[in-house]
Amino acid sequence: MADGDGKFWGLISGLIVAVLAAGSTPWWIARLWSPRQPSTSGASAPLLTGSRPDPESGRPPGQPPTFNKPEHPGVSKVVPNDGPAAGHIQITVWGSGFTGATRVTFGGNPAISFDVRSDSQLVAILPPFPSPNAIDARGYQLDVAVCTAGGCSPQYVPGNFTYRR
Repeated sequence: MADGDGKFWGLISGLIVAVLAAGSTPWWIARLWSPRQPSTSGASAPLLTGSRPDPESGRPPGQPPTFNKPEHPGVSKVVPNDGPAAGHIQITVWGSGFTGATRVTFGGNPAISFDVRSDSQLVAILPPFPSPNAIDARGYQLDVAVCTAGGCSPQYVPGNFTYRR
């Protein structure tokens, strides 16, 4: 038996099979009913119910979502690797996982601004060093970190940037 909507129904030993054609992809839905089997509520209930996947996620109903935690970014190179205590110069940071960056820090101090150019490169404006008197003749070394929803980059080499007097 077929109806105008492309649905085909068949009844075989209490098994109802419906084929719904959606474009060229058929969906199979199977239900096993025991119509005269009483339930605790007094109504008949399906013994086995098949159902369609969620149209947005593609997951079967009742399956919890899986979350793919984004990886944290990594810093591999900082150019230039030193700058003035007054800050306000452009620093290019190379690495990976920069897409979606939410913060760039120099020794924990947030960059004045930053622009993600690609997943492996961003440009940041160096913030002023908070304690210029702490900088000696060798400079003050610290790490540059990039943060995303997946976390912050680990220090690849402690002191990958040096403030100079």
